[in-house]
Amino acid sequence: MKKTARSRMRALLEDNRCIPCASVFDPMSARMAEDIGFQTGILGGSVTS
Repeated sequence: MKKTARSRMRALLEDNRCIPCASVFDPMSARMAEDIGFQTGILGGSVTS
């Protein structure tokens, strides 16, 4: 069974570890960060403005 995004996020929040985040700016960079092994991504405010 494939986990939903919500259940993956809940699992990350319930864990007691520090999780490094990738800085992403579009869907392609998010996919690349996921392929590298990042579990989370950050979309900066300067990118969204």
